[in-house]
Amino acid sequence: MRIDDSNILAKNDDGSYQNAELAEAYLAFASSDVGIAILGKFAASGQEIAGHVYEQGGEFHTQGMSISFGATDLNRSGDDYPGYEGTGPNGGTSIQTHSKNSETANIWINSGLNSNNEFATAYSANPGDADSKNEYILSRAGTIFHEAFIHAEQYMTDRCDDCSENGSNYSAKVRGTGHRSSDKMQHEEARLSKNYFQTDVIPAMQQLHKSRGSRLSPAAVKKSLLNYSN
Repeated sequence: MRIDDSNILAKNDDGSYQNAELAEAYLAFASSDVGIAILGKFAASGQEIAGHVYEQGGEFHTQGMSISFGATDLNRSGDDYPGYEGTGPNGGTSIQTHSKNSETANIWINSGLNSNNEFATAYSANPGDADSKNEYILSRAGTIFHEAFIHAEQYMTDRCDDCSENGSNYSAKVRGTGHRSSDKMQHEEARLSKNYFQTDVIPAMQQLHKSRGSRLSPAAVKKSLLNYSN
């Protein structure tokens, strides 16, 4: 498989999702137009994801590139980070190299309610409130969009254009002079007004918020999606 979502969609014996909110967030991402577009780059011919069948292998798939989505608790513990218990990233992406011509972008979404995320905090404080739950799910969907588009897609494009991780696909403004880490360049690239994260992904998330009856305004959605450090 070139798209592996078996972890984030793992089920209990009774058929319910082990991480119901994250499964819902992932399915919202995977069934959106922009989600289908990026997954199509990794999909194998005939693969079905979130009800969509990909009729042909994508450009990353043909070059041996895969993507996986998983759920795990990324929160810090008191033993290792005294004073920072319960804090942690919303998600993360790591690249696993299998061979010279085969790599996987592993995307992990935090299944814990990290206290440094306002939507996770609100949901933790009032898990019975439908609006808080909805906005938490949308926040995690935003994390999936972030990891898939800002990190996985940009990294794979960089690797595939000239077989090297050298920032060749980033704008001259971002490359600049001197050394920058891949994460930093990817974050900076996504802030550029003409980048597809600005032109396509943020509008898609704004529409998703609207369709699900979110209380957040389009401006607040955009702010939340760009509220990351370099």
